[in-house]
Amino acid sequence: MRILITGATGLIGSSLTARLLALSHHITVLTRDERRARARLGDRP
Repeated sequence: MRILITGATGLIGSSLTARLLALSHHITVLTRDERRARARLGDRP
């Protein structure tokens, strides 16, 4: 499934993103701070 998550570096968004990635979903995130997103989520394609 393809999913867009806004606020992916916040409390709920980061937990949701990690869970969906673990379930092998294709995730696109929208965030204000790219460095923070990469630090929390890693550099995934």
